[in-house]
Amino acid sequence: MIQTGLIQHAHDDLVTDASYDFYGLRLATCSLDQRVKIWQLEESSGSWRVQDEWKAHEAPVSKVCWAHPEFGSVIASCSFDRTAKVWEQAPPSALLDSQLGGGTAGGGGGGAPGGSSAGTQPATRWIERNVMAESKGTVRDVAFAPHYFGLKLATIASDNILRIYECIDQSSLTTWQLLQDIDVVNLPSSSTPTYYSRAHTLALGTPTQTFSSSLGATGGGPEKNNYADHAQALSQGLAQNAAINAANDRARHGVGNREADGGWSLSWCKDRYWGGVLAASAGTSGVVKIVQLTPSRRHVTLLTLDPSPSSSTTSGPNPSGPSTSGISLPPPGHASHPSLSEASSSNLPNTLAGASGRPGSSSSHFPPTPSSQHQIQNATQASSSTSAQNINKSAITSLSWAPSCGRSYHLVATGSRDGSVRIWKIQPGEETENGNGDEEVGERDVDSEDPKWSVINMIKVEHKSAVSRVEWNVTGTILSSAGNDGRIRLWKATPDGEWKSAGSIGVEQAEESERGSQTDQRDVEME
Repeated sequence: MIQTGLIQHAHDDLVTDASYDFYGLRLATCSLDQRVKIWQLEESSGSWRVQDEWKAHEAPVSKVCWAHPEFGSVIASCSFDRTAKVWEQAPPSALLDSQLGGGTAGGGGGGAPGGSSAGTQPATRWIERNVMAESKGTVRDVAFAPHYFGLKLATIASDNILRIYECIDQSSLTTWQLLQDIDVVNLPSSSTPTYYSRAHTLALGTPTQTFSSSLGATGGGPEKNNYADHAQALSQGLAQNAAINAANDRARHGVGNREADGGWSLSWCKDRYWGGVLAASAGTSGVVKIVQLTPSRRHVTLLTLDPSPSSSTTSGPNPSGPSTSGISLPPPGHASHPSLSEASSSNLPNTLAGASGRPGSSSSHFPPTPSSQHQIQNATQASSSTSAQNINKSAITSLSWAPSCGRSYHLVATGSRDGSVRIWKIQPGEETENGNGDEEVGERDVDSEDPKWSVINMIKVEHKSAVSRVEWNVTGTILSSAGNDGRIRLWKATPDGEWKSAGSIGVEQAEESERGSQTDQRDVEME
């Protein structure tokens, strides 16, 4: 049985998001009407009444989320006006102090449908504490980090940048620092340094380096030919990287990155054991990248989840042959050296390209050969083909990382525009021991090429309509998906590991339940 309730006319326009607080007694909603509303549950009657409402942004509000209650009554909202804002609930005395100090306060909730009467002023207000305006695109998702990592906030915008903020002064919530901004689309699929073989490292050496010292060459004979071979490899690498960078620029600004086709979402790992880890997806690629944040304010790509049939689903780079990893290696003909493609994402070739034209540069003595020109054409054609394939992929519109509850693996759910819901079962990396014999958790062993995080399996179920939201229950055993068909579907794992429908509820059933509420008929039969 599913127990339902209905809030009639909650907003003046389409409701874009709803989020419960930690205790499930308050509900925050946002809408295309640019407003945020806070609803309070009346436990005696089971009805919801509006507690506060205010105009939060100058454009439609896309997401709203609650912070952990140890930080007070704090929410964050993001909008198509390219900003994210932090709001705090405060009593009238704090509201007056904020106004005298130049702060901004949200309006009260009187007069809203289902709320207090027009003459009754609410006892609290929501004060705007901070505005994050660094985004160059519409901010599509926002989420607070688990409370044991401090008061941190992650946002992702249609400029494909994942931004991590940290509150410096938790007493006032007015000072936030931008810790990291990560380009999700161009983020390397793997950050393992040993992914670059020695030959690739030589090809990526600076143009002013000579390889004679490393090869024992002093000039003349075969040694001179070796020098020419390495210079040719360098020239080919630069040519390939130029083509790849051009393709990346086309993909960033092309039709495939239109906001109508894309999806931008993020979700934090709920498990403290592995440190600050989150999953993010941006654009139309349909790919999820799992990123680990380190205390040194660097980020490490742990795993890439790519649902395309041509990609594999476990972790661990393998530059010498076909990959069996969750990393998406270039298709045949895209780049003969995977490391060069990875290097282009980390901006390494920019230094090379800038230096290759200087006098004395080794590459200036070796113009591109016919073979390198042929590789340029192949790389360009393959990049264009890959961009076309990405356009046809279905964007991910929602991400949800399940609470682990003591499991040895992780569950990450994704919802897509094509109506697909995917449940990824992920095996995290193993612990390593430091010199003192203590286990270090969540840190990558940069000297090892062994796989770390890997995908055990991926289950796909169909919601039958474009999915707008996926969310787990508190134990991570039941997944709910909401779609454009106006239905919420529940999914539960069977003993043999399959995920089956556990029921659904539609708008029409909720309305029927509401009409029968006088006879306490609020339960709806599952399918």
